[in-house]
Amino acid sequence: MSRTPLAHAPRIAIVWMIVASVTFGAMGAIIKWTAGEMDIWVVMLGRSAVTAVLAFTWMRARGHAFAIHAPHWMLLRCAAGFTAMAAYFHAIQTIPLASAITLQYTSPLFIALLSGILLKEKVGSRIVPAMIAAFIGATCIVSPTLDTLNINALIALGSAVLTAFAYLAVRALRGSDSPESIVFWFAVFASLGAIPGGAPDLMTLSSTHWLALGAIGLTGTLGQVGLTRAYHHAPAAFVGAFSYTTVIAGLLFGWFLYAELPTLTDWIGVGLIVGSGVYLARGKATPQATAASPNTENSRGVEV
Repeated sequence: MSRTPLAHAPRIAIVWMIVASVTFGAMGAIIKWTAGEMDIWVVMLGRSAVTAVLAFTWMRARGHAFAIHAPHWMLLRCAAGFTAMAAYFHAIQTIPLASAITLQYTSPLFIALLSGILLKEKVGSRIVPAMIAAFIGATCIVSPTLDTLNINALIALGSAVLTAFAYLAVRALRGSDSPESIVFWFAVFASLGAIPGGAPDLMTLSSTHWLALGAIGLTGTLGQVGLTRAYHHAPAAFVGAFSYTTVIAGLLFGWFLYAELPTLTDWIGVGLIVGSGVYLARGKATPQATAASPNTENSRGVEV
């Protein structure tokens, strides 16, 4: 049994991605607070369990099916997403929030690069200078002096690569599984994966910790729903470029809540990474043309 893809609606996709970016930024700010307070596996378990419960309740109330119609893509989405989540949460707790978010949000560039290989979406020559600029920007953050390497920042960059695979799997699932189903099964997978490391510490948490976990789960759920719906409404490379609003949110949260002021090399890195994403977005295919024929997307794709 297959599912009819959602209609192409680039403007709706952008709105959903902005919702996802802002809520993910808020989630990152709360996770930053958990550094030294909770183990990363507890945070992952709380975030995923809340999402699973909310998604299950929503699906039952709306009558959505829980069946998985493309298990290989769903497994890739879950496995890559779970590993990326662990790396990203670790980075948030160990390096400045804006740096962690900026490095993780190089994923749209990897999405654009890989979408032609995995999804057969058309990828243009713009990806080459964009990737070069993003690489230089990432180097400014990961190894600003070129003689030292920030391992935790490198982990954040690795999370971006894994995230790209997860998001491309979401895009591939658009014709077979509903957004709600994708969110639910990823949350279940992540919850089960985090139980061995996180469950033993649950009984030691204070009420404040439980509230933080609930807030992380709620903002993470909203972000997942927005993200999944965005990728259902438009091609992967087109949607991914608009996720950079999370970088802005991360800068603001880090500044106001944690007094984290980026260094000059950090600012250069942020500018290059965000700029490369904007450059990539400016070279996209015309949204109306992309949306004109929902059944021809894999052959026409998106020009980047």
